[in-house]
This record gives sequence, structure tokens and C-alpha cells, in this order.
Amino acid sequence: MWDQLLKDNNLSAADFDMEHSIFVGDAGGRTEAGKAKKDFSCSDRDMAANAGVPYQTPEEFFLGEQARPFVRTFEPGAMLEASQRTDAGPVVFGMRNEVEIVVFVGCPGAGKSTFYWNHLKPLGFERVNQDILKTVSEGFWCICAMLITDRGIGVSRLRRSSYKRGNRSLLVCSIARRML
Repeated sequence: MWDQLLKDNNLSAADFDMEHSIFVGDAGGRTEAGKAKKDFSCSDRDMAANAGVPYQTPEEFFLGEQARPFVRTFEPGAMLEASQRTDAGPVVFGMRNEVEIVVFVGCPGAGKSTFYWNHLKPLGFERVNQDILKTVSEGFWCICAMLITDRGIGVSRLRRSSYKRGNRSLLVCSIARRML
């Protein structure tokens, strides 16, 4: 998301003093404490981590309040540390079959788009994203067309009106059944 923001505004990371920047946002994954309600998500804190800048809530930055405990459902830093502790070389991604579908699932700021652009796009994968296509129906037919042309497909943000677990995988399975 950070890279896209820079690209959309014709900027580069060098245009910012990242060392002295702070991301201020209200989605910090804070837990309930007294009269203060829990945050609806941790996406702002995750975005700051992905951009490489410190994060503060509005209360911390503007009012000088102490930081409240927070919870992340996924801790990218822990995954990176774990991967660096292995003797294995870097993971190399490649297509193993003529047609492959990669379904991305994760909270905002988790790095789904970055993974697509860094690892799958160079392999020739096409991206199906409801933010671009606007409707589930368009996504469905786009995936069908890509399957016919033997392309790899990265599926992200389909059925955004309902984030129930498994909706994207059900959609992809439905497409696969129609194609057989």
C-alpha cells in the first residue's frame, strides 16, 4: 500500500525523512481498557510497520497519553525473524502447473499486494482484484477467461461485502467446477 501511495503521487521513499516520520492512525489494534473501547483493527499499525515508520495513536501523538496494549492477529516481524533463523536459502517461487490460482487472505497491510508484485507478477500471474473490477461477477468471469488462456492468477479482495472465512476459496472452487 505504501509503494502504491508513492507511485500514485509520483513520489519516492527518498522524498520523506523516514527516520523522523510518524504514522498516526486510530486502527492500532488496541485492546479494551476501562471506558476506552478496543480498536476495530490493527491496519494502521501494520501499515506503519510495512512503511518502516514508528506508529502512534492520535491520543498518544496529540494528547501525550501512554500507549495502550494492542493485539495483532498476525505479526510479520516474528515471521521474518523465524525465517532468518533457518539455514535454508531464500524461497524461490515458480509455477509447478500449467494453471495455478493463488488466493490471498489477510488483513489490510499484511503485504498481499506486495507479495503479488514482487513474486507472482514477474512469473506472469495476472491479478484479479475487486477494487479494480468492482463486482464479484466481473471477477468471476475474469478468472474464467484467465483459466482458459492458461495463466497464473492471483485472487485478492473478492466478495469484500462479506469477509466470512472461505468465501474466496468457495468462489475459486465454483469456478474450477465450471471449467472442468
